[in-house]
Amino acid sequence: MVQFLIDACQRILIEALYARVQAAEQAIGSQYGFEFVWTEHATAFLAHRWPRVRHGLPVHRVFHYRAPASTLNDSLLDRLSDEGIDAIIEVASGLHEEATAKQLIRYGYRPVWRIPWYHLSTSDLVIPRAHLPRVEEVMPVRLNEFARVLSTAYGYEGLERKAWHAFSQYGYRAPGFTCFLAQIEEQSAAAGVEYLSQQFALVDGAATLQSYRGLGLQKALLAERLWHARRKGAKDAFSRTGMGSISQANLEKVGMKIFTESTAWRRV
Repeated sequence: MVQFLIDACQRILIEALYARVQAAEQAIGSQYGFEFVWTEHATAFLAHRWPRVRHGLPVHRVFHYRAPASTLNDSLLDRLSDEGIDAIIEVASGLHEEATAKQLIRYGYRPVWRIPWYHLSTSDLVIPRAHLPRVEEVMPVRLNEFARVLSTAYGYEGLERKAWHAFSQYGYRAPGFTCFLAQIEEQSAAAGVEYLSQQFALVDGAATLQSYRGLGLQKALLAERLWHARRKGAKDAFSRTGMGSISQANLEKVGMKIFTESTAWRRV
């Protein structure tokens, strides 16, 4: 059962990202140079013209990486090295981890943080919504407002903030996504995203404006998204976050439980 969930959450994560990229490029073209690289042992997402930030994390990602079994060399890692692409490489749990770790270390990567994956069967959802802050589903006409709240709350600045704003405003138009805004005194104060695919819901991507933190808005957004997923027929909800983060505590408050972890690697 655990392996089924691991495979499902990895597939839904990439499916959601691909749908978002497709929708964004339909609206704004290829200005950020998005590229997906599909191999038997990984999926890479690259953004060649994304604004560079000196102290921020790279936007490039490699998902569910596994070292090739038949060779010491890896064409994907060779390309990242040759082109100087600074990417975060995520390695899911499994029997391959030891061999994969040796491969990444050989290429100069080191583990930098752990990513806990959370799961909840929507039939087990019990959190009440009666006394939580108000949360509204965002219609397409309000996606600009949603993108403003999300990109600001994440702390992006300058060209990077502009890029994330556009990627949110246009990318979340894709089928399967539903966006939500939490309100305080008629002001949009926090934003959250959900992606539905078949029986699965990915509850991932949420942030609160700094002046409204500590008011329970993330818990309210989680509850609303989980109830929405259940109403739409989803049986399993997934989320992921940084180990030891406030988001991790909120996920556990609404009944979600860790079922696996990934490790993020970066070249040092």
